Formats: sequence, C-alpha cells, structure tokens
Amino acid sequence: MRRTGHPLIAIGVLVAAWAPAIASVAIAWAAGLPEVPLPRTFLSQASPAVSSRFDDIGVTVAIIYGALSAVLIARRPHPVAIILAVHAIGSGLAAFGVQWGLLGEQVPGLPLWGPLGHAGGWGFVLGTFATTVVPLLLLPRPLPPWQRALVVLGLALAVVAFVIAITNQSPALPPNPLAVQNPAYQAALPSAYAAVSAAAVAVSAVVVGILLARWAQAVPGRRSRLAWLTVGQLFLTLSYGSLIVPGDLDLPRLVWDFGMVAPVIGQIFYPAAVLVMVLGPRLRGIDTAVARVLSGLILAVAAAGGYLVLSTVLGSVVDWPIEAIGIVAAAVVVLALQPGRRWLQERVDRLVYPDGRRPADLMRRLGERLGAIESGRDGLASLVDGLREVFRLGVVEIDSAGAAGPSARSGGGSPTLELRLRSAGLEIGVLAVGPRQGERMPRRVHDELEELVGPIATALLLVQAGDALEHARDHVVAARQAERRSLRRELHDGIGPALAGIGFGLAAVENLAGDDPDAARALAARLGDDLRARLVDVQDLARELRPERVRHDLAAELAGLAEDFSAAGPSIVLEVAGAGAVPSEWRDAVYLIAAEAVHNAVRHAAASVIALRVVVGDGEVVLTVDDDGIGFGHEPRDGASVSGAGAGLGAGGATEGGVGLASMRERAGEAGAVLEVRSGPEGSSVRVAFPLVREPYSKPEEVPA
Repeated sequence: MRRTGHPLIAIGVLVAAWAPAIASVAIAWAAGLPEVPLPRTFLSQASPAVSSRFDDIGVTVAIIYGALSAVLIARRPHPVAIILAVHAIGSGLAAFGVQWGLLGEQVPGLPLWGPLGHAGGWGFVLGTFATTVVPLLLLPRPLPPWQRALVVLGLALAVVAFVIAITNQSPALPPNPLAVQNPAYQAALPSAYAAVSAAAVAVSAVVVGILLARWAQAVPGRRSRLAWLTVGQLFLTLSYGSLIVPGDLDLPRLVWDFGMVAPVIGQIFYPAAVLVMVLGPRLRGIDTAVARVLSGLILAVAAAGGYLVLSTVLGSVVDWPIEAIGIVAAAVVVLALQPGRRWLQERVDRLVYPDGRRPADLMRRLGERLGAIESGRDGLASLVDGLREVFRLGVVEIDSAGAAGPSARSGGGSPTLELRLRSAGLEIGVLAVGPRQGERMPRRVHDELEELVGPIATALLLVQAGDALEHARDHVVAARQAERRSLRRELHDGIGPALAGIGFGLAAVENLAGDDPDAARALAARLGDDLRARLVDVQDLARELRPERVRHDLAAELAGLAEDFSAAGPSIVLEVAGAGAVPSEWRDAVYLIAAEAVHNAVRHAAASVIALRVVVGDGEVVLTVDDDGIGFGHEPRDGASVSGAGAGLGAGGATEGGVGLASMRERAGEAGAVLEVRSGPEGSSVRVAFPLVREPYSKPEEVPA
C-alpha cells in the first residue's frame, strides 16, 4: 500500500525551519548587527568574507529546504524528506544563533546567549554533511554494496562532524553547556573538523562521479532529472570545498565570491531534482507551479551570479567608477538572459514533465492517438488506454448511450468524474475517469478533459459507426447466404426435379408417338403447361435478382411486380404513395420483401386477391402485403407476430423456419426496420416499417403485433 502524506507534520517542519530564519533576518535588520560572526562560532577555516555569508546561506537553505521537505512529507514521506527537514530546521537555527550571538554583545544578560549563540556553529552541520549522499538514496534500488557503504560513510561523517561542532566552545561566548571544557580537546577540534570536512567533500565528489555514470546510461526520460541532480550536487560539492580552503591563502577575490554563489546555485538545481524524483507522479496538480517557480528562481540566481561575476571581472580590468561598472554589468546580464529564457524553460519542462508530458505535449500525443484510432470496439479500447496513459489516470471508462453500443474500460478503481459526450445536440455516451490509487484528481485534469470532450465524442461516434458497419456487414453476409440457400433450394427442390420430370415425360412422348399418337399429344400438352409454370418460377427468381433497377424507380418496379404475378391468376391491387421519398438505401429492401411476400401468397397460400401498399409518412416508410389465402396451412397462428429478429414464421402460407420469411427478416434487420406478420384462416398480412432516418445499429427485438 502506498504511504500517505502527513500534512500536520509538514506544517510543523515548515514553521520550525522558517520561524528562526525569518527571526534572524529581523534581528539583524532591527539591531544593525555586523556581518562577521563572533570568533570561532564556526570551526571552518574559511576566510572572514565567506564566513560572513554563512548566516545568509543558512536562511536560504531554511527557506528552500523547509518548503521542499514540507511538500515531500505532505505528499509522499521518504527518507530523503527526513534528511532535508533536519537540514532546513538546523540551518534556520544556525542563522538565528549567529544573530543571537552578535546581539548578546549589545544586550547584556540576553537569555540563552551561550547555548543559542553556539547553535550558530552546529545547527547546520548534521543536515549539510548528510546531503552529500542524498542523491544515492534517490537512485533505483538496490544499490551496489560499495555505494551502500558510501551512504553509511557519508552519514557517519555527518554524525562525527555534528559531535565535533556541538562540543565546541567559542571564547567570545558564555560557556556552552554541551562543550567539552578541555583545552587540549578544544585545540584539536579545528583540525578534526577540517579532516572530516575534507572526507565529506571527497564523498560528495564520488557521488558526483556516480551520478555522471548513471546519467550516461539513463534513458532519455530520466536523463534530464539526473542531469539536474548532478549539476546541483556538483555546485554543492564546490561550495563544500570552499569551506575547507584556509582563509589565509592569497587567492583571487573571484574564488571567494564563487564560494558564496556556488551554494545558492546548488540549492536551486539540487532541491528541484530531489522534488521531482521523490514525488514523481504525485507532482500532478502542482507541476505547473513547480515549473514556474523553478524558472523564476534560476533566472534570479543567474542574474545575481552573472552580475557578481561581471562586476568583479570588470573591476579588475578597467578603472571605471563603481556605478558605471554596475550599470554595464546589469545591462549585459539583462541582454544575455532574454534569449536564454526559452532555453531555460525547455530544460525546466523536461525536468518537471519527463517523456514529453507537458500539457501541450499531452494534447498533441492524444491528438495523434485520435487521428490513428482503429475502427470498432478495438478502437475504443485504444482510446481509453491512450487517455489513461496521457493523463496518468487510474481508470478511464467510455460507455455508449444504450445497452447495445460499444463500451471500453482501462485500469482499475472507481471513477470520480463523469463527463457527457454529445454530438449534434444528442448524448451519445459518457466519459468516466478516476485518479490513481492514493492520489486526488487535480482540477486541471478536469479542465483539460472538458476541452477534449468534443474530439472524444467524435472519436466515439466513429467507433459507433464502425461497430454498426461491422454488424451491417455481418447481416449482409448472412442475407447473401440466405439468398443463396433459397436459390439453391428452389433449383434443387423445385425447378430441378420439375425439369427432370419434364425430360422423362418427353422421352415417354417419343415412345408413345408411334403406338398412341393421341396419348402422346396429350402428354406433350401437359408437359408444355409444366414447362410454362417452371418458366414463371425462373422469372420469379430473376426478378428477385435485379434490385439494382429499384434504386432508380421503386414505383415502376413494384408495378412490374404486380403485373407479372397477376399473369399467374390472382388479382393484385397496388397502392404506392410517395415512393420517391423512400431513401435509396431502403428501396432494395422494400422491393425484395414485397416480392417475397407476394410470391409466398401466390405459391403457398393460393390467394385470389393480394393488396400491395407502400405509404410514406410520420417519419417512416410502411410496406404492407395482405392476401385472402389459406394462412399458415396446417399450423395457423392467429395474431402471430415477429420482428426483424423474429423466429421466422412464414407469411401467406409459408411455414415456420421457412427460407422466405428468414430472408425478409434479415433484410428488415439490416435496415433497422420492424417486421410484423399476422396469419389466420381468412388470410395473412405482412407489415414492415422502415425509418426514414438511419438510426445507430441495435439488434432488433421482438415486438407485440
């Protein structure tokens, strides 16, 4: 189970780090305290110029690391968060201790002058030394044994340095209750501290080497974060190195100035990398703010550092007034930073949004997925997978409106947000999403998804159309197979045997011609009648196979149909109203169902009167075929009714499961029409209602007659 954050502890850390840091600034400003701390407050051998900036660095560290550790603790507790919290609180205490010690010289009897004044020399030590190995705690586990040993060594050096610093006694301060009041011990402390500091700097340098090696081997998405971490660790290592350089060495002022700027630069790159590497996906919701803050801080540090370096260099090479040097340095920095803003923003985005996860990139990647979406239900599954990946969600569902429509789900968990998908003012589905386990749904994700509702609805509409096309294709194949079976049955069971019988009869005529000419003539006449009847059957089949003509003139084809069947004996009453308004995609089905119904009435029901009607109105095309035949023969079913997906009852004397009604049922289903069949002793009725507007495909259901 994922660990949850601790907001109350985070607030406590923030207050403990910021309160003493802010108080130190207030004391220094209100009392006008000097910059240089009391003698031997710090055991470092750094020059007075560098030591005078220790409290400033402490305030910076307390502010930055206090906020960083609070965010980590609130969102994802991690061992690194504990180290950084100790570093932030200790640095704030150290900054306050420096100013409290200086204030004690001006205010006799200042409470806790000795203990708090000495805290300026040891408060920052434990956290500062421990940060040398923090990057190793951020690398993928498990670490090689020698790197684990390096972590232990770095933490041990931090403890040793802390013990040395906390037992130090400054001669300018009252007795330190934690100090070892032994002259020999006190005399050895500066050297011991310098040795431990040198070892810690060496450990930090090795960590930089490890990071460089990891960076060279990393995949592109992780390389950016490792680069930031490496740069931050490098600057911190250089700043640590400046603390062990003896202050009595005759070095250029630029070296000491760099020693003051390096930790500030390190405190920008290093915490930024730590933040994104620890939080990872939990940056969601604050990633934009993080990117903006980092960009602003880095620009500010770059401007301050560039101004400091340029002014120092110019002051050493030209004999200009200080004001002129400042103006020139400021102008150069401003001109240099302007073209670098975009470059810097791109690097920050790569840090905060790995693998191209910036908001603009998210939209582009999702657009690419929508553009390449597959048809049918596989396409919908690809769409929800893409949404979940692009927006880093826990679950994504898309459900079509209506039970028959396609739906898809990706991920696990329960959705917490639903968005309606609409097209042409009609609701066609619902998009439901939920965050990953242990996370909350940021408002920005809601806004981004709302902006994409239109394209997602369009994609769903395409999927629904593809799904309907697949169903229609299946029904077309089934209808063609049914037609082939019907044709094969007619040829095999009807026309074929009849023609074979006529052939045998002709042989009999030939045998009778010599012995009994009258019998031969009578048999030949009967065979002629049979042959003409079979010719009518062939004409019926041919008529059913010419639907392409129907697309142009449905009324004329229905008139021809009535005329052809009238020649067989029954009276056919034809009524066609508004046939020109019948959609072209329905005309073939109207004609073929009418032909099948009339054929059944003539062939099976022995009907004498058949009424064929096509009426257009009220949003539908209604075809009815009524006859006065014998109904369903031996199994009459008064009031029987089936739909386009019905059981296959025969019309006009056809039997249940017959090919004729099966063919009508398939054609009605393809068109989304409702087929009703009624039969009784006094006749049968076939009614088919076609919608004037094509609806999304759904499997027809049985309806009552």
